[in-house]
Amino acid sequence: GTVAVTEDVTREDALLALEQLEEILRDFPFRAPEDRAVALSALLCLVGRHAIDGPVPLHVFDGSAPNSGKSLLAEVVTRIALGQPAPCVAQSDQSELRKQLEAFAVEGRRAILLDNVTHPIGGGTLDMFVTSTVVGGRTLGKSESVQVPFRAVIIVTGNNVRLTGDAHRRVLRSYLEPHMEKPEERNDYVYPDLSAHVQKDRTMLLTCAMVVLSAWLRESAGHPPDLPGMGGFGAYSRVVRGALNWLGRPDPLATQKSFAAEQEGGGQGWSVVLQAMVRSFGEKWFYTAEFAVRVDTSEPGRTTGPNMAVNLQKANLVAALRELGVEQIDAASLGRLFAANVNRIVGGLRLVRGVAGNQGRKWQVVTVPKAESADAVAVQVEPLEPVGDA
Repeated sequence: GTVAVTEDVTREDALLALEQLEEILRDFPFRAPEDRAVALSALLCLVGRHAIDGPVPLHVFDGSAPNSGKSLLAEVVTRIALGQPAPCVAQSDQSELRKQLEAFAVEGRRAILLDNVTHPIGGGTLDMFVTSTVVGGRTLGKSESVQVPFRAVIIVTGNNVRLTGDAHRRVLRSYLEPHMEKPEERNDYVYPDLSAHVQKDRTMLLTCAMVVLSAWLRESAGHPPDLPGMGGFGAYSRVVRGALNWLGRPDPLATQKSFAAEQEGGGQGWSVVLQAMVRSFGEKWFYTAEFAVRVDTSEPGRTTGPNMAVNLQKANLVAALRELGVEQIDAASLGRLFAANVNRIVGGLRLVRGVAGNQGRKWQVVTVPKAESADAVAVQVEPLEPVGDA
């Protein structure tokens, strides 16, 4: 049957509406029910954004292989909610990304897509936009900055997406796993031309999303859902997670745990950086720029011969920095990485922030008592190399 948005929509109406939304998603190879819940979360965020008085999480549509349906999933949820696909943001450095996101904020975009990302996602710019509802932007042709509302839902797609820092706390992931070597050869679709089908039935599908939210908001007035907290996203949790929970669906937040577990390589990567600091400076204070000089990638170095061990250490360090999202190895990029990981304990080591001096910020690596680092990644710190004064 069909549903309509009325003042007295019931839970039964909402269940019927949600089932129709799930039907349109049936061809996607979601790894688990909570992965489908994240796709529904993205749709409900887009439709009910004005009812969410606060930021919404970043939604990642991830997959085990190319052609698993991630970009199509992003198109489907945005086409239902907005009538068209979301504008794409090109992969770029932090400065360029900020300019693009500020421009979309000024334009009042409701959805933004970072499609087929290949670099780790996260960092100061993306974190700021995900957690903000007002941002600074520049009007085209003018130099002055203006404060504008930022209400867009950001969606990222990619294959086995990687995160930087603690970005997983702001991310929900829907993982697609086709279980075949060449997903593009699949031919058992219920909806062979899903985009056209969604466009044709958009009014009905949009109404279904509105019924789900309307019924829940009417039911939950004054009674927030009994769900685990999601720091900084309380309004989103009350509206979207609450609606899905009310209708017996998995909590989208459940995907954070598995996503974070798969990012453990970030802990190993940071341990490589900490070891390099210890080798270079021991427990002496050092400036960010001094560490940047030690990394120096202008010459790749040989991995054979008398300096093989040193060159391998350098190659591993550069690889770790790339994995942690440092695209350009300079004092500014390293400073952002250090700030994002300050006081993080890995392998019994912790980076401590000092005062800012004439040459920039000072840092120090300290050894943490075993009791404090019991859950840290176990690594073997290599012997210190002789260094001059820092």
